[in-house]
Amino acid sequence: MDMKILGYVFVAFTAMHCVSSGVSRPTSLTNVDLKDNNYRIVATGISGEASSGLILGFAAPLGITSSSIGVARVSGERDLQKSALADLWKNAEAAIGPIKGKNYALINVANDGTAANWLGLYATQTVVIRADIVEFTGSGK
Repeated sequence: MDMKILGYVFVAFTAMHCVSSGVSRPTSLTNVDLKDNNYRIVATGISGEASSGLILGFAAPLGITSSSIGVARVSGERDLQKSALADLWKNAEAAIGPIKGKNYALINVANDGTAANWLGLYATQTVVIRADIVEFTGSGK
């Protein structure tokens, strides 16, 4: 077998393990009407960020999703949405105190994705999620 063909096969199999669509679909949605006086705003402009880097790769933001392909991920995690949301809650806890057991919800959620490519040698991808946090008080009307 020609070494050139073997090289192409190796690169193809390696690249197949480094493809990420960045799509994160919720498994459930809850709609809450915030017209009654049953909540209070506890924090505004809280954000979380996650990034990844790829060698011999390409990354592209596509609206609220992002896609990347590369030979090897050298930094960050595969699921940037999940990591950015975890970072948001960590930053929220630093700003407002413990969140476990509280009736908090995210509102006004904004999701932003960026990508940078350096001649196909290295690519970075960043997702930033920004939101305000409300606490439901149980009293209303």
